[in-house]
Amino acid sequence: MQVDQATSWLDQLYGDGDDFELVAIKDGKAHRKLYTWGVVDGGAVVEAMQKSEAGGWNVYASAMPRQQQLSGQYDRVWIDQDDLDAPYPWGTDPDLQWPLPSTLVKTSEEGGSFRWQAIWLLDELMEEDAARGLMRRLSVLIGADTKVSDPRRILRVPGLINAKRGVPARYMSGHAERTSIKSFNLPAESIVANLMEAQVRSPAAILGEWLDGFGEGERNAKAYICARFLRSCGVSHDDALSIVALGGSRCQPAMDEQEIYNAVRSAYHAG
Repeated sequence: MQVDQATSWLDQLYGDGDDFELVAIKDGKAHRKLYTWGVVDGGAVVEAMQKSEAGGWNVYASAMPRQQQLSGQYDRVWIDQDDLDAPYPWGTDPDLQWPLPSTLVKTSEEGGSFRWQAIWLLDELMEEDAARGLMRRLSVLIGADTKVSDPRRILRVPGLINAKRGVPARYMSGHAERTSIKSFNLPAESIVANLMEAQVRSPAAILGEWLDGFGEGERNAKAYICARFLRSCGVSHDDALSIVALGGSRCQPAMDEQEIYNAVRSAYHAG
C-alpha cells in the first residue's frame, strides 16, 4: 500500500471529523464500516486498508461524507469512467473542456489508455436531485457510468492494489480551488442561457417555469409545452431532450427517461 497516495486523497475529500464508509469488496462480498476521518480514526483507517489489501480485497471509500449524504445537500459531484475509448475532458477535445477536478485517480491502464475517477468539490451547495442530474448529464457526455450519482457511491482508493488487475490505482492530481457548476461545458445550460437572453417574456413563463420543476399531476403536460416552445425556437431534438431532462430532474418525483423522451418526441412530431 502506498500510504501517502491514499491519505492525500482522503485529506482532499474529508475534513477532520467527517464520517465516511470504508468498503472492502471481494468475490461479490462487501464489508462496510463507518470511520471518522482525522485525529479520531485516521490510524485505524490506514490499518484497515492495509489489512484488506493484504487479503486480496478491493478497497473503496465514500465519494461524499456521511454528513453531506444525510443533509440532502451535495458539496461535490463525481465521475467514474471505465471506457478506455471515451473522450477525455482535459486537453484533447476542444468541445469538451471541463474544469480540473479536486481529485483525479487513474484506476487502471491498458495499451496507453486509462480508466479514471474524478471528484469536483463545488463552491456552492446543490440539492440532491439537481446534483444527481448534473452527474448523469456529465456521464452521458463522455459515455461514463450514469449510475454513479447515488449519495452512498464508493470510489476506489488510490495507492491500493486493484485486485483484478494487480496494479495500484494512482492519485494523479488534485486541484485546491472549488469549482463552479457553470464552468462545465454543458450544452443544455448554454442553450437555456442564450434563450433567456434573447427572449424575455416567453422563457420566463414557459422555460423558466419548467426548470423550477412541477408536481406529479402536471409534469408530462408541462414537459410537452416546454418542448413545443424549444421547437419553436429552433432548438434541435437532442438538445431539447437535454433541456427537458434538466427540468424533469427537478420535478417531484423526478421524471424518468422514457417520460421525457415521449414528451419531446410528441412535441417535435406534432403538426
